[in-house]
Amino acid sequence: MRLIRTIICVIALLFLINGQSQAKSVCKPKVYLFGVSISFNDSTVYFTDVQQLENAWVINKSKMLEGRNVYANQLKSYFSDLGEKDRTCVVYYAFSEKDIQKKLAKVRKRFTNPKKRKYEHYEIKTVARDLFVFQQVTHQDDEDEPTLSKEERKAAEKAAKQALKDKRKAEAQAARDKRKGAMPPPSNGQRPPRPEN
Repeated sequence: MRLIRTIICVIALLFLINGQSQAKSVCKPKVYLFGVSISFNDSTVYFTDVQQLENAWVINKSKMLEGRNVYANQLKSYFSDLGEKDRTCVVYYAFSEKDIQKKLAKVRKRFTNPKKRKYEHYEIKTVARDLFVFQQVTHQDDEDEPTLSKEERKAAEKAAKQALKDKRKAEAQAARDKRKGAMPPPSNGQRPPRPEN
């Protein structure tokens, strides 16, 4: 059991070291976004106006907007202040105005298409920009955390593998010692009897 726990810890450490080097953020000069608020207890769906964020941070590899959950929580708290606490809020974003308008049309169509909504009728309302504006999320700078170079990562991986090898050797030696201790000591130069299975 200890061996499995050790292997899992080593693997988690390797992923942590590898993940720190890959998750870099870049600053985009303009990001466009809008929010949608839905409640399962109400047939009203709220859409915010398309808003532009200046200098928003994006995770480089996946092109994901940093702090998406914070923007969604801003919209949720806006509705909570109005007394509507049980609303689910989602934020959609794009890097060009054309793309965000396409996303807005596509999401609106989900709730207004009469072919798909024969029995469910949603009332669409817009939250004007003068009532709600997304506030810029501050970027969490990772400079406080040490980033490892390629050589340091390899050294850490090598040390982790060596520690795992040493642990396996120690466990094997402990098992051999335990087996030797279970056998009775030889008497009068005779070979000890083999244990019966």
